[in-house]
Amino acid sequence: VRLLLLFCSVSPFAWAADDYTGKRVYYVASYHQGYPWSDTILKTMQDIFADKGIIFEHFEMDGKRNPSVEHNEYAALQAKANIEQFHPDLLIVSDDNATKYLVEPYFNGNLPVIFCGVNRDVSAYHFNTKTITGMIEVELLDRIVHNLKEYAHGNRIGFIGMDGYTERQFPDYAHSLFDIELDKTYFVKN
Repeated sequence: VRLLLLFCSVSPFAWAADDYTGKRVYYVASYHQGYPWSDTILKTMQDIFADKGIIFEHFEMDGKRNPSVEHNEYAALQAKANIEQFHPDLLIVSDDNATKYLVEPYFNGNLPVIFCGVNRDVSAYHFNTKTITGMIEVELLDRIVHNLKEYAHGNRIGFIGMDGYTERQFPDYAHSLFDIELDKTYFVKN
């Protein structure tokens, strides 16, 4: 996270080298307060931006506890309205929900955006690469399978995950990148 935020401060988005006074940054978390990944990102930004004169606001989409398309589309519209009222110089988003439901349809080219934690591949989002950059999150699935072989009594592998946007992509990801066929796949609500 600190590396990502360091990148923000030295990015090609034309910010003066040392004077951030009055710059406006808006952060949208895909998930909710209390989710450790999002909380760590938020706290790090607050700590780094606090003494730089940066005006900072944030919004949580709550997409982990409410994974439906309808909820995420509504949350993205709320975030969009907040962003348009705030007029940020930079938008930072974390995870796939904010990327899919907010950045791609509404901020793909008209505002500098940095994403973090987008899972596996961003090519599906068709980003304007002149204004959007970030960090992709990958599973080291080939290493996991290699390490599990020492303890396994066969060659079958399964997956259990939350019934959400990111997790539903996992079986295709496992097959396309690592040629791994999952024997069983379960998506759970809680």
